[in-house]
Amino acid sequence: MLSSILCITLMFMPELLGYIGNSGNKVLLVGGGSKPGHLVRMEYVVDNMGCEACINAVERLITGQDGVAKSKVASFDSGQVEIYVDGEWDAARQTEFELSLDLVLNTHGYELHPKGWVTKKMKMASNEHIFG
Repeated sequence: MLSSILCITLMFMPELLGYIGNSGNKVLLVGGGSKPGHLVRMEYVVDNMGCEACINAVERLITGQDGVAKSKVASFDSGQVEIYVDGEWDAARQTEFELSLDLVLNTHGYELHPKGWVTKKMKMASNEHIFG
């Protein structure tokens, strides 16, 4: 039993150290090969997510884009999405990525917005609170 715990601990140690060392930073260190790379976290809001299936669909659509290593719906209620991309991007590539991602999401009924956007669901909840 002790050897199993030790094995699991050692297996996840690089991810744990990378997370602890970069909590609050926008750069995430990732191992791999002889030299570590880094990912940059970008945050957006995706509107029109209404269920658990939408979360999975949005994450799948985002992760399918070129340069995306990982995506995560951080908050279903606010539509906040974290996207981890290769850190070697410039402003032109980011703009191209955002336009492409917006097009893909719109094709499936979702909307891409900058962080801080108030979603339709949040507006409806606010109105229900005021009038309800």
